Amino acid sequence: MNWGIIIMYGGAVALGSALVDSGAAHWLALVLVSNSMVPPFLVLVAIAAGTLILTEGISNSAAVAVVLPIALSLAEFEGISAKLIAFTVALPAGLAFCLPMGSPPNAITYSAGYFRLRDVLVLGLVLKVVGLGIMLGLMHWVWPTLGFGL
Repeated sequence: MNWGIIIMYGGAVALGSALVDSGAAHWLALVLVSNSMVPPFLVLVAIAAGTLILTEGISNSAAVAVVLPIALSLAEFEGISAKLIAFTVALPAGLAFCLPMGSPPNAITYSAGYFRLRDVLVLGLVLKVVGLGIMLGLMHWVWPTLGFGL
């Protein structure tokens, strides 16, 4: 058993819980939105982009555990539905395509030795941008018809 992975997941869940229990998530959300007149859609774009970047360095579950408490506090300030925030955090977390450590399939294909890191980065970045664009398009035009509107 790889204890490093168990510690990583446990640490991410503990960090997310500590952010909520200590009030740090609420404070961070207050700092991020204080004195700013940002439309809710741009807040969602920023949350999705932050999750997208974070998920390349840590697992998608750990990224959700860290970002979701902060995003839910932001939702409270901006008046955004918690369901919409959950989708906005969870979907980009599954778009880890650029680095081998982003997801197990990335690590497996890269470790086979047929690809250089540059190849994986370039194609992964293209997939990531296309995936984020599709998600933002769905968020803007389709999700409101499903009841997940701003």
